[in-house]
Amino acid sequence: MNSERTIKRPRATIHIYRDRVEKHFHNPKHAAAEHYWYTEVPWACPKLLSHSETHITIERGTPATDIPDWHPLKEIRNLLMRLEKHNIHHRDVWPGNIIQTTDGPKLIDWETATQHAAPHSYDLHGPRLSGIPIPDIHQNLNGYVMWWGSEHPKSLCNNWIGE
Repeated sequence: MNSERTIKRPRATIHIYRDRVEKHFHNPKHAAAEHYWYTEVPWACPKLLSHSETHITIERGTPATDIPDWHPLKEIRNLLMRLEKHNIHHRDVWPGNIIQTTDGPKLIDWETATQHAAPHSYDLHGPRLSGIPIPDIHQNLNGYVMWWGSEHPKSLCNNWIGE
């Protein structure tokens, strides 16, 4: 069965099907790291359908970027506050990593997530106030610091609040 769309990224190739998304990692270490979050916080992620040493398959949802009038700010804030209670920081929260599911909004692309006690959530308050470092893979992306109030043009604040 051919995928509807294939996206090639530095760490993985993503195949998007009608009912699922398969993410094939180039390095088993990255697959294990992302798989960990889908089992650690299943309430924050779409349903994990299968996994192996090099891939995960998740239930497909609709990205927030594909739903013009869907801005679940309250639900996402509550989700991020719940993650904060567990000292979990996704570190790449933006509309493209939020999907609509039958259980409400969920986060995808957990490859930059980390768990550290911090005075504040990275996702709600950014790296400076949280003390949580910017993910290594974002270091060379010229200003790609993604959190709720980030100055980045794709941040939640600039996409949904600043409209």
